[in-house]
Amino acid sequence: MILFSIVLGFSALLLSATFSGSETAFYRIPKLRLHLDVMANDPVAKRISRLIKNPSMFVATVLVGNNVANNIISFATVLFVCHLMPHSRGIFVEIGSTLILAPFLFVYGEMFPKYLSLRAPNRMLRLYSPILVFCYWFFIPVTALLQIINIALTRFLGTPRQLLQWTLGRQELVRVLDEGQETGILFEAQRRLANGIFNVSNQLIKNWVIPQSHFPIITTNMKPAEVLEIARQNHCVEMPVYDHEQFHEQFLESQPANSKPADSKPVEKEFGDIPVGYVRTIDLEIAVRNQLDEQSRLLLRLLHTELPIRSTVEISSRHTLLTGMILIQTLHGSFGCIVNEHRQCIGFVRSDQLRDVLLGKIPPTNPPAVS
Repeated sequence: MILFSIVLGFSALLLSATFSGSETAFYRIPKLRLHLDVMANDPVAKRISRLIKNPSMFVATVLVGNNVANNIISFATVLFVCHLMPHSRGIFVEIGSTLILAPFLFVYGEMFPKYLSLRAPNRMLRLYSPILVFCYWFFIPVTALLQIINIALTRFLGTPRQLLQWTLGRQELVRVLDEGQETGILFEAQRRLANGIFNVSNQLIKNWVIPQSHFPIITTNMKPAEVLEIARQNHCVEMPVYDHEQFHEQFLESQPANSKPADSKPVEKEFGDIPVGYVRTIDLEIAVRNQLDEQSRLLLRLLHTELPIRSTVEISSRHTLLTGMILIQTLHGSFGCIVNEHRQCIGFVRSDQLRDVLLGKIPPTNPPAVS
């Protein structure tokens, strides 16, 4: 009986190590390499691929198996101690033996196999695959019940069933990019750009708008020198420009009668007007120095203004941040106007700020500050 308890305990310990290690290997195995092995008609890779096609069932099998193995280890330990010391007080010996065994089980049944699977997930999962396939079908009455409960909770809570697959796929892509950088295939900037795209791919651009109230009022009838002074006072690199004939009278009348255009300050509320374009301080400096080329002079005469106005890119508030960045780059702009469904301006975005988000310089959960 003592030999039976020892064999039973060590067998359960190996099972516990298998389930603990396979769980880590499941999250760490390179899916791209696995798919390549499947395409090469590798039978072990095909077996592993069939296992992980249903992540919820695989995880349920691992969890059920790990709990069963740990319970068998506890039972074997108690059985061994009871036969070794038959005249001892049972409950204290059982508790004591369990406490003594816990560190050993934690190291060799949990941590050590997880470490091996973390370092070599493909090799270890190949080693575990025969046991996992057997336990997958052996525990299917229990795991199927857990799967039904999981589906019911998913429908009740409204969580998409593909959320786990998307998360795992995203983590796999991030690992591929990291491995590409380590091997010299990708540069740091390329890896950060890819990570930034993953982080903001589903975020709406309206969450990143710079409100109209952050910019001073610039209209087409102003002089370049006046607008340049306003830009210096407000520390603006780019500013929207509005048509002075269509601009709301209440905002113009709200300025003091004796104020100069250079005293213009940002308004305190939004007004929804779409600007005719925007100006950059470098263009204003060139215009003030009268160094514009002949083509620019002709364009200014056609626009009936002296300001070197550039075209803004109109972007719907329903677009994502990535889509907005693509539109700005495609149209060779650097300043976007975000409009709502009624084609009212709700704010602006700048290409340099969106670029910083995509490169990971600004956390995707913290909209960039206005400078």
